[in-house]
Amino acid sequence: MQAPLSSPPQTQQPQQVIQTPYQQPADRERQWQLEYERYLKDLYEKARKEGKLTIIGSGVEPLAEVIKKFKEKYPGIEVSAVFLTPGPLQGRLEAEYKAGKLTMDILNVACPSPQFKWILDRGLWVTYRSPLADKLPKEYVVGDVTYAYAASIFFALAYNKDLVPKDKIPKSVSDFANDAFWRGKIGIGDPRGGGATWTMYYLLYNAYGIDLFRKLRENNIVVTSSADATARTAAGTLYGGVIIDGHGISRIKLGAPIGIIYPEKDPLTPIIWCTGITKDAENPNAAKLFIEFLLTEEGQRAVVESGYWSPLYKDLKPLPDIPNIWRLPNLKIYLPGDWEGYKPVLDAFNMNSTLGEIVKALGLS
Repeated sequence: MQAPLSSPPQTQQPQQVIQTPYQQPADRERQWQLEYERYLKDLYEKARKEGKLTIIGSGVEPLAEVIKKFKEKYPGIEVSAVFLTPGPLQGRLEAEYKAGKLTMDILNVACPSPQFKWILDRGLWVTYRSPLADKLPKEYVVGDVTYAYAASIFFALAYNKDLVPKDKIPKSVSDFANDAFWRGKIGIGDPRGGGATWTMYYLLYNAYGIDLFRKLRENNIVVTSSADATARTAAGTLYGGVIIDGHGISRIKLGAPIGIIYPEKDPLTPIIWCTGITKDAENPNAAKLFIEFLLTEEGQRAVVESGYWSPLYKDLKPLPDIPNIWRLPNLKIYLPGDWEGYKPVLDAFNMNSTLGEIVKALGLS
């Protein structure tokens, strides 16, 4: 009987690939989650030692529910939040920049907008890449992550359900401009206000040209603000207007007879509210912790509950009777990935050229 062959040397055997537990997708995700939880725990301890957080911006007011939930989850951090419209906010930023120090930890503004560009050009936000950055919807990430997308708002057409018959429900901004039914009974934001309204006018101008605004003036449009146009529509002193959808959603929650239309023909873009940590932040750990909370599903659910913003995550269920704008098949949505194409004409779209033409066409100059 032949003796059994001895085992060959280890070096002569084929390499055996041994998968560690964390090479499996589910296990890698669990490991990542454990590491992220440790990161948050350490961040919270540092943030509690700081004890404060100051948030200033043009999108702070709708963050009220998020701030409330943040304070419940992370007690021991005093949060001060100040809401300013784009004009006063820009004035404050320019004064503090000239003085050499910003007084807020978190700065929150709409983008794309001239204000957003002004902040980036001066490096007022520090680079902070959240561990959640790779888990964000990829179409929301452009270039270096130096800020966090808080959530998005959409411009929409609003109308009073009690006053507007079905055959007059608007399908486009051009309906407001061309139908005598709406004469003197429509509202729109002031183009001189900047911020998100600036972007709305930019897109409408590129779609329709200056003639749209001349016709709106001829139809006696009321130039005000989105919030005021919404309030007047709810009260019935206006039949409708072009509004930020969140203003209408919050009124609907209170029982106002407002209908909201996301027009398929108009380039009414989502306006992303960018939330970043300033270079002069006195409480950087509390600021990081707030951004982490804002980017989680828990934070985004608070955004939905605020009745104001559309969440970053497409699968989050919106409020009753409000359509999931991500699932409207024919709606033209401009995402941050499209913004590169805007840059060649952004510098021309200002008070001295195109925007000035719009101001004049609306009879505001």
